[in-house]
Amino acid sequence: MIATTLKEPVREHATLKPVTDSNDPIYKLIQRSQDPDDPLGVVEADEEIQEELQRQKRGWFERIHWKNMSFHWCNRARTLASPPEVKSLMDDVDYVGVSMKALDHALCVQKEPGNNYSEEKTREWVRNSPVPMAEVVEGTIHFHSLACSHMAQGVRSIIAKVPNSSSKRLGDGKNYDPDVIAQKNPKFANLIRNGIRWLVLAWQLQYLYLGLFELMSQARNVFQAIGRVSHEVQGISDMIHGIKTQIEAGEVFNLARIKKAILRSRPWYGEYMNDYYCFVFAKGGGSEGIEWQRFVLKHTAFVTPSLRSMPVEMLGPWQIFPGCFWRTQSC
Repeated sequence: MIATTLKEPVREHATLKPVTDSNDPIYKLIQRSQDPDDPLGVVEADEEIQEELQRQKRGWFERIHWKNMSFHWCNRARTLASPPEVKSLMDDVDYVGVSMKALDHALCVQKEPGNNYSEEKTREWVRNSPVPMAEVVEGTIHFHSLACSHMAQGVRSIIAKVPNSSSKRLGDGKNYDPDVIAQKNPKFANLIRNGIRWLVLAWQLQYLYLGLFELMSQARNVFQAIGRVSHEVQGISDMIHGIKTQIEAGEVFNLARIKKAILRSRPWYGEYMNDYYCFVFAKGGGSEGIEWQRFVLKHTAFVTPSLRSMPVEMLGPWQIFPGCFWRTQSC
């Protein structure tokens, strides 16, 4: 059974208040990346922000072991990742191998002291997964991924030796097995054993710069040799979040600004954004996107977006949106 999604945390802190100073370099870059009339691209903004964060010592590189990594709760428009896609990625690694250069985009956030939400969100994701995934062990999570998340969860599953019968070099034919990998693929075994270098963001940034994590995650999921690109469910989730954010901030509704934030990574579904807005307005479930959240839980668990197919498990959730879903012109 698919559990009810955990309620999204409010990005408020007792002492850390959102930066609104137009002269602040990071705030300025975030605003420019969302401005429909500004030519600044998301990848360019990400590079400039990274340089500024490193200068301020709010961002740094660190080698991190996979066992210490969970999802960040806002990863991939809060859908986290598709478990079938994680397995598919490991099958790709089994077939073509892995390149360290393909992991240069790895991005994560420090765990905030006393805040276990991302950890619990990852546990929920594991419980709801239709394929075996590594359990989240209490007390082991110190970072939350925003990019390179599919690889992180795939390697965690290898370390945990979860059942898998499809890989030829990643296990014994029944389970993933790091010992088998060490014999057949020493380079990948070294990566599993030692972890990789991540760009780490200070946890305080999520309160200081609203939209920063989403921007940097989006930028780093644009160009990947080994990874999974954005799909339309993530795009609609981003749209609902953008609407909610504007409402909560008391701003005048600005669809063009929301679309710019989504389209800055040039997703394949860009030409359908107006139709998606029609769908969200008619069927999404209010500013909280209640009906959409229910659908996303099922979609995340059962759909492999890169295959562009819809499994039988989705027939029920599909009917939440009768006569409208993916035919939004009729809304």
